[in-house]
Amino acid sequence: MLWLYLHFPHLLLDHIRRSREEAGALVIVEGSGQKVIQACPEARDQGVHAGMRLKTALSLVPELGTVRADQQQEARILEDQARWLYRYAAHIVLVPPDGLMAEIGSLKRLYGGLPAAWQTVEQALDERQLTAWPGLGHTPLAARLIAHAGKGECTDDKGHIQRTLDQMPLLAAEFDARTCTRLQRLGLNTLGEVFALPAAELARRCRRKPWPGFRKSRAPGQTHKRPGNRRTTSGSRRILCRR
Repeated sequence: MLWLYLHFPHLLLDHIRRSREEAGALVIVEGSGQKVIQACPEARDQGVHAGMRLKTALSLVPELGTVRADQQQEARILEDQARWLYRYAAHIVLVPPDGLMAEIGSLKRLYGGLPAAWQTVEQALDERQLTAWPGLGHTPLAARLIAHAGKGECTDDKGHIQRTLDQMPLLAAEFDARTCTRLQRLGLNTLGEVFALPAAELARRCRRKPWPGFRKSRAPGQTHKRPGNRRTTSGSRRILCRR
């Protein structure tokens, strides 16, 4: 099976900018209003970035527009994107707060191959004025990590996908800080170096299994729910964690 993951790095920001009449730099700030969590291209061009204190951002761009994060609104927007994607793919999983995952085999058959399916999704995203980083993988978590790293390419070649994963630093592979520290003390800095060690030896040294669920190339069997079904959220977490 081949999985498509769409990571929306600033979903709420894109949605607001589509309906906003006035142009200019805009950011989304966390609930406390102290830190920037999403910045539009105009803001980024002037030095503003996610993680920056709002006070610092305003010193760089005094006319900066701000909107507070709204988790409920983000959830509704993500569900809207899932309904849109359902026009093209039959099996979709919501991965809140900013991801969608679909089994892309049906798209390949419908559009006559992977390149045509990939282009169709990209064109639809452009029409919806959404920024999305796509990723393909033979397991759901592999597709997700590739998308989050911005390394997605239109290929289903297993060797190429594995090489992309192997080159990822440990933090990009979403290991927690404690596990990263233990692995780095062993001289391991990339996911490929982790995979090269025998599983039993790695587990013994780290006292637990630190690798993500895509260590095996076999995609986990999982039934997906249609958008709007409340069980999709918890289901998405299960599918990302199963080996």
